[in-house]
Amino acid sequence: MLGSVDLPDQVADLLRAGGLDELGVVSCDSFDAAAPESLRCHRQLSDAACALVVGAGRELFHALRDPGVDPLDRHTENVIEGAVCALEGAGHGARAIFSHVPRDDGYVDLVALGRAAGLGWPSRLGLLLHPQRGPWWSLRGVILTTLPLAPGAPLPGCGPCSGCPAPCTEACPSAAPQPEGFSIHRCAATRQAPEPCASTCHARRACPIGKTQAYPREAEAHLMAASRGALLERANNSVPAG
Repeated sequence: MLGSVDLPDQVADLLRAGGLDELGVVSCDSFDAAAPESLRCHRQLSDAACALVVGAGRELFHALRDPGVDPLDRHTENVIEGAVCALEGAGHGARAIFSHVPRDDGYVDLVALGRAAGLGWPSRLGLLLHPQRGPWWSLRGVILTTLPLAPGAPLPGCGPCSGCPAPCTEACPSAAPQPEGFSIHRCAATRQAPEPCASTCHARRACPIGKTQAYPREAEAHLMAASRGALLERANNSVPAG
């Protein structure tokens, strides 16, 4: 959570007010292991000390004026860029990186970074499963900074999916959540149709972890519509397992 990372007050206040209140820290080496060549830590910020991983839960939607009018990505960029400016104003170098911005050599693997920072465990859903929020949160970006922050560590164990009867798989129309991981191709095959996953993810709703943290229905519908194109593109550009 925000309180566990020792940020300047102005930076912490900006992120919290913008609904971005899940933070973790990884070393530059850990960041580089999850980033494409062009985004390696010291290529972006030569004297970077660490990478701040920025995430959010349902509070992000309360910070938006209207999820359908004020696009989530634009809001995220504005808040994180504001935090970058505040860090620079406090005398620290900083650079923002966003997972949703396309690059020729790939994306930053935010799930790997979140795992390294101790923010959650990998799950059948293909999402990082938070100890309290479950699947109801997301990693929105990274701030590389010269401010020396103590890196986190992966959470112990395999996480709640281990030994779970997997109601997510039973609830999913395409049975995309599997013990070996999430099948993007099964999900994409179902998402190409207008129903039954146009406005809700049945698998996510079935997860027993963090049910009280579920997104408002209108926010979830917005996310499902906004993510559909990117999901289908990823499926088309990847090779099915087996």
